[in-house]
Amino acid sequence: MTATYRAEWDGLRGVAVLAVLFFHGGFLPNGALGVDAFFVLSGYLITGILWRELECTDSIALRPFFVRRVRRLLPALAMVLGAVGLLSGSLTPELGATAWLHVAVSGLYLMNAFNAFVSAGGPLAHTWSLAEEAQYYLVWPLLLALIRPLGPQRAAGIMGAVWLFSTLARLWIPSTEAAYFLPPFHATGLLLGSALALAPPPKLTRGWLGAVVVFTAMAATTSETDFRWAISVAEVGTAAMIVDPPKALAWRPLVWAGTISYGAYLWQCVPYLALGRPVGSPLALVWIAATWPLAALSYYGVERRFLKTVDHRADSRRWAARAEGRASPNKIS
Repeated sequence: MTATYRAEWDGLRGVAVLAVLFFHGGFLPNGALGVDAFFVLSGYLITGILWRELECTDSIALRPFFVRRVRRLLPALAMVLGAVGLLSGSLTPELGATAWLHVAVSGLYLMNAFNAFVSAGGPLAHTWSLAEEAQYYLVWPLLLALIRPLGPQRAAGIMGAVWLFSTLARLWIPSTEAAYFLPPFHATGLLLGSALALAPPPKLTRGWLGAVVVFTAMAATTSETDFRWAISVAEVGTAAMIVDPPKALAWRPLVWAGTISYGAYLWQCVPYLALGRPVGSPLALVWIAATWPLAALSYYGVERRFLKTVDHRADSRRWAARAEGRASPNKIS
């Protein structure tokens, strides 16, 4: 497990969010798989951080972990929820007062369940993926601490087995909405990324092949009929791209797009609704272009202010100091 920053990983985020935007714009049949690329990378990076903390301190400080997640994610989301709620009269007049229900459900990180059981639509339907991650990380630090005594290889094996079981369950569950939106069937990318962080395959040098696999799946399958198995293909391809990132992902415009990708994913709904839900038309390209200034404002005006409090390198130094103090025979307690 490495804590070294790779620009290619931000480039991967940039490609993933562009795929989602082009999917919603009607230009990429299964660009929704970009969300699954996000999941795998998120599982890989967050689990790596948690495992390093376990190795250095023999525990995971849950309160600081959750505080970091809130500071990273909630301020930008709150801005979007406020905008959608205040502009709902013009953006989603058909929803009336129930637009605020969508805002509340999204703010509580329950949109995946809402999409599965109530209505798979609305101005904030895309925030289901945020709910998926929030629910996963609510329990994952505790489970990781429990399986840590097994060692990284065996723990990764367990995660891989759970990933396979969840993948097969997604293929067979009758409900399309449940298969797509609920964590037992679509948190598989987070599971695979977590396993990858614990025990990355040695000497993997075919990341470019993973990129080909992912992009082929995005272009040659559809989100309506092929998602159950295409998700797994994209997850495995993304895992290869994480372990051996193609150099093209370090292209600076892609890295920049990845840096502000969270804001782009969140804010896409506002210009989309304002332009009348454009799909497959030149106006959809205008919508995609309009998303990026909003994303930049979100990142530089809101997110970056709170990111200053999310310093994982400082965490690593603190953990190392705690480990050194714990091992020192001269430690005074």
